[in-house]
Amino acid sequence: MEGQLKAGWRSKAAVALAVAGVLALGGMTGLTARAAQPGYGNIDGAKKGSIIIHKHEHQSGTSEIAKPDGSVNLTSPGINGVTFTIYRITDLDLTVSAGWDQLAKLNAPRQVEDGATSADFPDKDDPGTTTPHGLTSVMSVTTAGTDGSGNPQGVATASSLPVGAYLVVETGRPSGVIDSAPPYIVTIPFPDKGVGASNGWLYDVETYPKNSVATITKGVNPQQGLGLGSTATYTVTATVPRLAGDAAFQSYEITDEADARYVSDPDVKAVKVEGAALTKDRDYTVTVSGSKVTMSLTSAYLAGLKAHADKQVVVTFSAKVIKVPADGDIQDKATLGVRDDKAHSVTDPVVTADQYWGDARIFKVDGGDSAKAAGLAGARFKVYPAKTPYPSAGASCEATVADGAQPISVTPSDGATPVTEFETAADGTVLIPGLFVSDSSNDPVAVTQRCYVLQEVKAPAGYTLPTGNAAYTALVVNKGANATSVRDVTIENTKRNGPDLPLTGSAGAVLLTLLGLALLGGGLAVVMVKRSRAR
Repeated sequence: MEGQLKAGWRSKAAVALAVAGVLALGGMTGLTARAAQPGYGNIDGAKKGSIIIHKHEHQSGTSEIAKPDGSVNLTSPGINGVTFTIYRITDLDLTVSAGWDQLAKLNAPRQVEDGATSADFPDKDDPGTTTPHGLTSVMSVTTAGTDGSGNPQGVATASSLPVGAYLVVETGRPSGVIDSAPPYIVTIPFPDKGVGASNGWLYDVETYPKNSVATITKGVNPQQGLGLGSTATYTVTATVPRLAGDAAFQSYEITDEADARYVSDPDVKAVKVEGAALTKDRDYTVTVSGSKVTMSLTSAYLAGLKAHADKQVVVTFSAKVIKVPADGDIQDKATLGVRDDKAHSVTDPVVTADQYWGDARIFKVDGGDSAKAAGLAGARFKVYPAKTPYPSAGASCEATVADGAQPISVTPSDGATPVTEFETAADGTVLIPGLFVSDSSNDPVAVTQRCYVLQEVKAPAGYTLPTGNAAYTALVVNKGANATSVRDVTIENTKRNGPDLPLTGSAGAVLLTLLGLALLGGGLAVVMVKRSRAR
């Protein structure tokens, strides 16, 4: 880089001093001019300049340098959201040779506190010796912008800066950025000799500090078991960051955690890097604490991790769903932790994914009861997936049919025995304690209802068990835990026919009539015989 930073100062000695001062740019890979100014050796003390910051990731597999004339651009991705504070070094006057003499002896301090009014600058020849210099905070700028493809440009401009020496300090970085570029010194103007168009002074100076970046995403895998007690699985994908040339990985771990009230038995199902499966204990370890599980790459695997820069680490996590939250939302979060051997670490990027669950209450009544207020105990049901779990807009669950011959198994509470049949209690209700509704990853995303199908397999005592299609009833499950008063579906039954009883109507009435007439006729005959004898 020193070979590219040449000056157009009248004295070769002054040129060397200027270049040496500006090269105290820790963490930089290049300085370029956006627009060369034709000063031809004379510093214009009244002219204003700017510092253009290009924030990029560390390069991987290339040593390209952004040339001072801007003819080569770095291909490593830009980083948006990084904040820099620009301090003016107040006691260095660059309109006189003495200021450049002082600057030539200085390295930038490794750290500067926010809002500092002074800093100790190490001596270039004797880093153990420092010289204090005053600082004034001028402004803060944050990298932003996208290119034509929507990729971050990572550019920030500090403009309208008077001639002087400036200290640029990275003071804020987004989640996922591992290291901070060390502070560096920039002068306005910057000497341009043989590399730019002017062979003079550059008042708009472009700089290229670097960072390591790690990203993380999380998704919910399509749910297989639909009842409480089933296993939920999540896929977490993180990148391997590009580290600076002399840095090495000290740790790389991904932690997955959900609310312990709603899940149990967290675990790591698989780990892959660049699509190749890793071996547990040899390549990674698993640590479980409550509902939190952590995958950590081993030191043996970390030794070669740098070769996988920009590649993906994919971890499949699992946990058993044991209870439906009041709002039905079981949120699961993943955290990425990366640290290098330079004491740089990622600022704990966190991503979340959600599953939505609900329960349902069945109410069994007598179809002949006009009020339908009294419930019937002893009715038993099975629940099945619906072939159309999410009807199109405007449609209902009524038209759906059961999907498959196997009923859904539900575990009422953690550690309990799974059940596939649900029986109404004395009040005629039964709660199905947990059925899957939707999630934040798979279509349709985050819907609040799902269709299921109930089959009545046992009727209450004294009532007829429906057969055929009549035995099946559509069930709409809403996300969230049900209040006791909520009855999601009411199902009627009809009483059985009773046994044949002695009848007092119809043919029996005719028989009695005939018998009565016979008796009456006999009585009349007796009366008439008596009267005849009396004559």
